[in-house]
Amino acid sequence: NTFCKTPQEIIINQGESVFRQKEREVVKKIAKLRDYVIATGGGVCLNGDNVVDLKANGIVILINRDLNLLNCDNRPISKTEGIKELYARRKSIYENAKDFTVENNSTVSDAVESVEKIYENFSN
Repeated sequence: NTFCKTPQEIIINQGESVFRQKEREVVKKIAKLRDYVIATGGGVCLNGDNVVDLKANGIVILINRDLNLLNCDNRPISKTEGIKELYARRKSIYENAKDFTVENNSTVSDAVESVEKIYENFSN
């Protein structure tokens, strides 16, 4: 952990804008990596520069999950705004940012398998 704090701690103690600045710093670095799966939070695509950087060396896969199945316990932004409202506000941003979509309403291993298939097809 570059900042020695969880995203939740940064958001609660320093605010979302500070978190987004730190997130931007990290994205600039990790987006240069190749052959990695980088899992981000949904807010990463709120900054268009993040999307451009992530797509420069890879693909963006939207992991779509039924909102009723999401755990928001450690997500201060989802708790504050409400997950349904947050998703409604961000949905078009997600749709514009993604290259592919994986439905994840069953097991994690099913979602991983779907991501692997996309990656294999993209790599060939």
